[in-house]
Amino acid sequence: MATPGHAVSLEAQIDEWRSFLRRRQAIHAVDVTELEDHLREQVAVLTDAGLATDEAFLVAVKRMGALDEISR
Repeated sequence: MATPGHAVSLEAQIDEWRSFLRRRQAIHAVDVTELEDHLREQVAVLTDAGLATDEAFLVAVKRMGALDEISR
């Protein structure tokens, strides 16, 4: 279960990830929002399965694939 400290850490990680995506000209804001929803769903599934929040974030991002390729 995530503690308040982990929630802040997760939010900071997601903020950085979102900023990375927004810098990509080919990815529109609506796409960033959809990808973030998917990322949050994956993090929730992984934390429910027992992973630490930071670990779940990294696994979820990895599972989403190469975002540089998506932005091209």
